[in-house]
Formats: sequence, C-alpha cells, structure tokens
Amino acid sequence: MRRAVFTELEVELEDGDDGDLDRIEKILRKAGARRGAGTPKLFRVIGVAEESAPKPEAPLAEHVQHYLERQLVELEARDPGVRLGTDPDDVHRFRVATRRTRAARPHDAPHCSATG
Repeated sequence: MRRAVFTELEVELEDGDDGDLDRIEKILRKAGARRGAGTPKLFRVIGVAEESAPKPEAPLAEHVQHYLERQLVELEARDPGVRLGTDPDDVHRFRVATRRTRAARPHDAPHCSATG
C-alpha cells in the first residue's frame, strides 16, 4: 500500500487580525511556499486522482469535459467553507467556479443537451 506524503503548512488565525496573516503569507512566499492545487486532503488520502489535461490534439469535447471537471473539483473543495461561512474567499471562489461552469456550457449546442 502506497503511503501519502503531505508537504504543506496550514496557517489559521486564532488571535490577531488579517494583517498578521498577510505578513505571515509574505514571509512564507519569500521562503518558497506556494499555493496548493486545492485538492482536498481526503481525496489525496483515499486516492481520488485528479484527471490530467487532455492532449492538445484531443477532441474539443474532452477539453470541455476536463475544464468542467476542474470547476466541479473547485466547487466541492469550497462547499464546506461556503456552508460554514468561515472564509469569504470560499464564497468568492465558489461563485467564480459557478460562473466559469455556466460560461463553458453552450446552452444551444446539441452536443451538450441532456438527450444527447
């Protein structure tokens, strides 16, 4: 059985203000830290793999499907924060993913209809 390895740091504000978090973020970024892919830890532990991007020569439908799957992952990742109301950024990113999903789906295209 393959063991998952986590190399991440989670910073949570318990006392202070948002400026403290901003300063910590700047220090971490200067030290080489970068934002993660957003894959929930549970997905990594149970082995839910993220799909790799289709090759450039793949059919358009594969590219659209991949794009929509990425938006779904973002929606699922942000859903708990939206429901709990703990981070306004979760609401923002949830809305962005929703708008991107709507924009990517041409409503009048026959290949996107529910009946096929």
